[in-house]
Amino acid sequence: MYIVPANVSDMEVAPLIMEKACLMHEELYGSKLDHFLMDAGYDAHFIYEKAALDLKVPAIVKLNLRGQKKPPAGFTEDGTPICPGKHPMVYWGTDKKRLLNKFRCPKAVGKNVICNKECGCKSACGKVTNVSIRKNPRLFSSPHRGSKRWEELYKLRWHIERLLNVLKNKLNLGQVTVRGLSKVILHVNLCMLAYLAGTAAMLACKAKQEAA
Repeated sequence: MYIVPANVSDMEVAPLIMEKACLMHEELYGSKLDHFLMDAGYDAHFIYEKAALDLKVPAIVKLNLRGQKKPPAGFTEDGTPICPGKHPMVYWGTDKKRLLNKFRCPKAVGKNVICNKECGCKSACGKVTNVSIRKNPRLFSSPHRGSKRWEELYKLRWHIERLLNVLKNKLNLGQVTVRGLSKVILHVNLCMLAYLAGTAAMLACKAKQEAA
């Protein structure tokens, strides 16, 4: 746990928390963390670089489009390359060792697009483009932002959102009325204990109902 003054933003301490999360996951489960799931409040280049290049754990972060500059030429806003026929190409997986996203010709993979063979495709595989995540970890993620797998992962954030909602709105975690670090920590611990006790009670009741 990291305790910082109120004038320090969550984003500033995020890299420290990310490092701690990786260490704790390996200690508890004996395996590497799969992904970091974050909302648009953590959409910053240094967050992606810390995740993908330093910790080697992909960050699934929603883009904050306010004030965003135009994407590089030949790409959509979410980092999808555009084929010579002016259509977004189709994500076809990531080479995790080389940190390369692979994209294929939309026509070749069965998309209903108008194509006059601008790509000059000579094989059934169609045009293939590899994009290096290292060049821009924010724009290019693994899995690719907008892909089915990316959306599935991002939706998992509802678990923590649900927990925080219960803690803040049902168990008064969001209404701290005491002063002093030790008292605030006690308040947080009591909220967490109340949540765990309630969860244990619900599971016990459910087990009895199923056994009856």
